Amino acid sequence: MTGHMPQESINCPTGLFDRQKAEIAEATDALNKASAGSAKRIHAQKLLDATDVLLACPDHDPDSPECQICWELAELRQKVANLVITMTGLGDD
Repeated sequence: MTGHMPQESINCPTGLFDRQKAEIAEATDALNKASAGSAKRIHAQKLLDATDVLLACPDHDPDSPECQICWELAELRQKVANLVITMTGLGDD
């Protein structure tokens, strides 16, 4: 998974997607570059926090294709982050 969000921008009426795009890309890049499980967990949590902002958008319109794309991207990133957190925590027991 690369840290880069799509080059084209989602036509977000609030601009929230564009504001979060860089933070999500930075967290993803850092996650990909981290070698230790603890560092990966830290960056995965940052990724979750950044995508939570998109999923908590008060202006989310489930009928809007733009909102659907935004949510699908955020949910995909969250699945990856949760998987990393789970897998890196397996040896902590």
